[in-house]
Amino acid sequence: EIGFGNSNIYGLLFDAAWLWEEYLAVVLKDVGFKHHTKKDAYKLFVNHEGEQFQKVIPDYVHFNNYIADAKYIPLDHYEKMNADKAAAVYYKTIMYMYLKATAHGFLFYPHKSAPEDKKVNSYLINNGKDCFLHKIGMNIPHADDYTAFCSSMIASEQEYTNEIAKVLAEASFRYDGCFCSVDILVRNDDGTYDMYEVKSSRQKESKKKNPKGVKDKHVMDASYQR
Repeated sequence: EIGFGNSNIYGLLFDAAWLWEEYLAVVLKDVGFKHHTKKDAYKLFVNHEGEQFQKVIPDYVHFNNYIADAKYIPLDHYEKMNADKAAAVYYKTIMYMYLKATAHGFLFYPHKSAPEDKKVNSYLINNGKDCFLHKIGMNIPHADDYTAFCSSMIASEQEYTNEIAKVLAEASFRYDGCFCSVDILVRNDDGTYDMYEVKSSRQKESKKKNPKGVKDKHVMDASYQR
């Protein structure tokens, strides 16, 4: 409420950046990202007594341990920026990547409709460890009415998850000191996943009794990943 008497003005303020984060949490579930909240916080430091402290919370974490943050700013033309702006946009996500020892981080942002703008940009982080930061923009359409806008947004969401899935095509896993990469990982409707190992060669049936022609080493590869 602003003013007094007969000149009162009422307004509604809302946090657009928070709404963007919450909205993306719904969309990103289809590609394996979980929205993190206070109960999912990580501890950044350990003191001399072994006590962990200083909570930090990334916006999303992929089941493959990838880190992602939502940014409610257009990042289409930000190839280079000053140090202060870079700290606000990039450094927090890279810190999360370091903390979770993951090679891939993501920034999800609203993308304007200009066709000349690239929606996916992947950058190699200059740390000599083959780590990547991926900026992926969602197209926000313009429409003459609400019904048309909703229809366009459904198409935009599908396109967006497809773009993200391309980056996630070769999923990687680390468990109990072991590491592997999967050629194709498909998420089923019931929440389970099917794994596919793609090979370009096969065992000659004349050399081995194997009706499907699968080489033993390829079976071992798939078994290890499973």
